[in-house]
Amino acid sequence: MPHRSRSSPKRNRSSGKGGEKLLKVLARLGFTPIEESASKSNASLPLPPKVTKALQTAAAHGDYLAQALLSHWPQLAPFLLQHPTTARRLYAVTPRRSGSVVSGHIIGPYHPYLAAYAMFTALEAAAALHPQSSLTLSCNTMGDEESLQTYLREVQGGIRRILGALSPSLQALIRTEGPAGVWALSSLQHPSLFDLPKPLECLSAPSRATLQETLDILEGNNLPYEIDELLIFHPVAFSQNVFEVRVSSQSDGWEGVARGATAGSWVLRFVNTDDAPPPSIVSFAFHLREPAPSARPLPPHRAKVLFAPIGKEARTVALEAIRLLSRSRIPFTTTIAYGKFCDTIAAAERQRIPYVAIIGSPEAQRRMVLIRRMEDRAQREVSLDELVPFLNRIEVMWDAL
Repeated sequence: MPHRSRSSPKRNRSSGKGGEKLLKVLARLGFTPIEESASKSNASLPLPPKVTKALQTAAAHGDYLAQALLSHWPQLAPFLLQHPTTARRLYAVTPRRSGSVVSGHIIGPYHPYLAAYAMFTALEAAAALHPQSSLTLSCNTMGDEESLQTYLREVQGGIRRILGALSPSLQALIRTEGPAGVWALSSLQHPSLFDLPKPLECLSAPSRATLQETLDILEGNNLPYEIDELLIFHPVAFSQNVFEVRVSSQSDGWEGVARGATAGSWVLRFVNTDDAPPPSIVSFAFHLREPAPSARPLPPHRAKVLFAPIGKEARTVALEAIRLLSRSRIPFTTTIAYGKFCDTIAAAERQRIPYVAIIGSPEAQRRMVLIRRMEDRAQREVSLDELVPFLNRIEVMWDAL
């Protein structure tokens, strides 16, 4: 059975202009249009033929996340080749005959916080589309390369046993795909999946630690999640942190409104990282039953606040602070980095941002936020609950503390 978190807030049903609402959420959370952010590098990183075929097969069976990656890979790949030290957030809109696909992509050195930020963004965007519905984040992982290969070996024998009970079309697909074809059973919620080994049973120790850190971030930030051991994407293309945002449905139980994943180790194989941290790409996508939005959100005004979590403990409350800032009218920006206090201050100076909000390990334990006024380096501490009211009237309230 899926393992549910304690938090499961209620939301409203969706209304029109879904694409515009979705893009506004992405813009507030630091995502920029891929067309405007295009790398000027002439370097290219073609997808390996095996991965291209896997994405094409999944896309042909309706996987809109695979469709988005196939459509925008030439624009995304150069960012991987730049050996990013911090995460770049991009979004893309893909027109389709049956509507449109809006996708978000985070490129940077792999860390559980990247995946958690992508899951958080997908939940926030889904909440804008379905404001009064109950949303849940269903997630799973196939782990690192060692874990994935172990799982595929384990599942191969099980697939042979159940093959005769499958439809002719499924039999043909699995004979072509081999054990990797288990993703097709998952997409159909086929009952035979219960008789097969589960990816979580095959995780290596590092993959278990990575999964646990990701779940700690979700739990600490009160994000509604469940572990769904039967949620499997095409393992040739995706491995770690596969997830789906689901909205409760009275007729069908639930409906998937967004899906996302961390690209598999095939990215690392074809990027020469030298001494730089290996890059990764975490993507998510929404399929909208409406034409692609023609208007893009206006660029935000110059940020008033730079928010930065510093340290492992800080990330367990960071997304809660970002949610508060995003839903307020305060122009802010945030980094998805794991740097030091001095790096954050330097970034604020470069960008001429007047205030910095920092949560470090001591602040996280007390649910406090350290605010620094860049003009004179003066500092104040406010509780997380008082962060937005304080920032809204910071000029008046600064001397009151």
